[in-house]
Amino acid sequence: QRKPAAEPLAAALKKDSHREVIRQAALRGLGKSPDPDALGTLLEWTKRGHPRSCRTTAMRSLATYLSRNEVSGCISGDTLVVVNWVAT
Repeated sequence: QRKPAAEPLAAALKKDSHREVIRQAALRGLGKSPDPDALGTLLEWTKRGHPRSCRTTAMRSLATYLSRNEVSGCISGDTLVVVNWVAT
């Protein structure tokens, strides 16, 4: 199965839509991407200043990304605890 590239998905994060459906779909796609750039984008979208629904989707997608890709030393302890909690 073909994995989505991070660049077009990151571009979709700039699009407004009803109930943030486009941004949430893009964040879910980033979670399935093997692209290392997706990790930074997902981490950014977990922060305050983004819509709550997008932050929640970003956390779930971050958990998906981490379960599918080998990542080490890139995430602080507090963030990893939250990601592990969301993943369960």
